[in-house]
Amino acid sequence: MILELILLYFKFVIGSIVGIAFQLIMKNMSQQGTASKVNVEYPGLYGFIRKDKKAIIGTALTLVLFFVVFGEILNGIVLNSPDTMKPYFWGYIFVSTKMIVNACLILLTITIAYSGQDIALRFLGRTNKELKDAIEYKAKQTDIANNTTDKPTPVK
Repeated sequence: MILELILLYFKFVIGSIVGIAFQLIMKNMSQQGTASKVNVEYPGLYGFIRKDKKAIIGTALTLVLFFVVFGEILNGIVLNSPDTMKPYFWGYIFVSTKMIVNACLILLTITIAYSGQDIALRFLGRTNKELKDAIEYKAKQTDIANNTTDKPTPVK
């Protein structure tokens, strides 16, 4: 019973790391694409992680808080789920309710980690702010060079 919970929490931690890592990779690719489109220097993945380490650490601490607050509820859900195997998909797959619950909880953990990292990077991310500032600077320089500071740029 205790070993089962330890293993489950290990899976939660791995799921959280996967969710955070997936979000960081996706955000890095998005920012790198934006930077290349507007010809702005981008620090790369390691520079991005180094600059936004507060947001990453904040997400990890939020996940720890989630496990502390909801840990007993998760434990109760897992421990009280039946272990009996039932046939699914016309008898081709035998799965217990506990296995389904564990998979759903791990998927929930991955989703919370991914979403939490996304929210943290939106509000606390330095790299995104610096990228937007560089784009704004280049846009102002272009407006000054084209003498169009009083007119908005049309979207084409």
